[in-house]
Formats: sequence, structure tokens, C-alpha cells
Amino acid sequence: MYNKLITRPFIKFIPEQSLKIKILESALINCYNNIPYSTFPYIFNQVNSRKSLKHFSSGNSVAMCYYIKQYLKKYKITSYLIPATLPNNLIQPKYLMIAHVAIAVPSHNNIIWILDPGLYLLEPVKIVISQIQSNYKNTKQLNIYNNTIESINYYINYNNHQEKLNQYQHIPKQTYNILFTNKDISWKYYLREIINPDKAITSFLINAQSHYNPHIIIINKLSNTIQCELIIYITANTIFIKHYNKVIYNNKRSDIPSKLLHHLSKRLNPYFNNRLLYYLDSNHIMSDSINF
Repeated sequence: MYNKLITRPFIKFIPEQSLKIKILESALINCYNNIPYSTFPYIFNQVNSRKSLKHFSSGNSVAMCYYIKQYLKKYKITSYLIPATLPNNLIQPKYLMIAHVAIAVPSHNNIIWILDPGLYLLEPVKIVISQIQSNYKNTKQLNIYNNTIESINYYINYNNHQEKLNQYQHIPKQTYNILFTNKDISWKYYLREIINPDKAITSFLINAQSHYNPHIIIINKLSNTIQCELIIYITANTIFIKHYNKVIYNNKRSDIPSKLLHHLSKRLNPYFNNRLLYYLDSNHIMSDSINF
């Protein structure tokens, strides 16, 4: 379940690339509108993030970042997957500290842009690595549980010492990191490229749960608005469905009204290979352990 985190530096070798902020913004919008966060492909099909993205157009934060990386590559923009911690309110008992990834896009003049579709940051975050421990700056984040936009603060730091988080995760000395805070919630990004995100992160994120609880989150991002449209969460006995801010179903799979099931199939079939009914049945989860 746990594997060693492997990272490598990229800041010393970053290209001098000029880029338009609108391309980064477009990458986020396209990701939110086309690649929902989903754990179904991992749990039911035991695929990695690249295959989840290719065959189901969905996946966890790793898959979402792969999508953005591919999107930016079309514009000849170099980007890197970077490791991150989760906000402390999302951490579960068997999680390791680094349990998330984002995208770093280097630019000119010591600027690095961070894009995080998995935590629903609404805009590319500008990091100037020459401004260590300067005043807090702020950006915006979607709270998917109540569809509100929240302001979050961040600042850059430089660690002169190795950071040993646990026996599987070490961050070398001389690493930039960015601390984000939202009231009493905090998380951190490390400016190093992660080489094995599925093996080091997805593996324990899926297997750390005592019972597999697949879920999918559908986001609608328009030019001026963003909302969480659907959250579907499956347990052994029930299906929980939230449409925007309203819980519309929380009961047995067998009792789902046919009209609701029709609407769900129409909206979600692209992410389930037109087999939504199959994936709504937790009895089809065959494995007790999923390896990547």
C-alpha cells in the first residue's frame, strides 16, 4: 500500500518560456468542465491515472493534472507534476503526509505558476521564487460542499534542511515550498517534480479506506461562475447524491427512481463507458487490494 516517494528538482533546469495567462486559465476551465474527480476507475477497473484519463475521462488529482499537462503541451508549454499535502480537514488516519499533486508551470523572471484542479483553485497562482517569506498573498478556491467561493492565503518558503515526513516521504534540503491557509485549514506544495504519483500516492489513497467508497464530483465552470453540480458517493448499502446544494437521494441503489436514474445516466455515462448501472453496484468491486 505504501511506496517510497520519488522526486527530482526542476527549478535549476526550467526553460525560459513566455506564456499567456489565458492559456493557463483555459486549461483549468477545460479540466473542470471535462475531467471530473472520480475514484470509480481505480476501484472498479484497477487502472492507473493515465488509463483512467484515457478510458473514463476522469480520475483523481493525478489524472486531472495529467490532463492539464497534456493540454499545455499542445501550446508547447512545459509543466511538472509536484507533490503536495492535503488540507488537514481531508486527512484520514492511514494517509501519509504527501497525498496530493498539482501542476507547476515555470515562466520567465523566476515565476512559477501553480494550477490545482484537485482542490478547485479557481485561478493559476503566481509564485515568484525570489520573494521568500514575503507578505501573504491570496487567491480563490471553490468550496464544493456549499458552492461558495473562499479566499485563501499563501506564501513561499525555502527549507534549508531535509524534511523527513515519514519513512516513505522525504523532501530534500534546499526545496521551495508554498504554504496555503484558509482559516484553520492549511496545506503545502513542494517545488519538485514527482516521478511516481500513482505508486507513491494513489496506491494508499485508495487502499487506506476500510471499505472502498467510490465517488465522483462534477463541476460546472463558466467564464464568470463555477459550481459543484453533482456529488455521488457509494457505500456498501447506500448511494448518496447531491445536486448543487441539495441532497436529492440517500438510500439503497435498488430504490433509485427510474426518472432520476435516467437523468444520471444521460449526464454521467461518458465517465462510465455507458455502464452507469454497473458502477452503481458495489458488489462489482472484486479486489481487496489495488496495486499500481
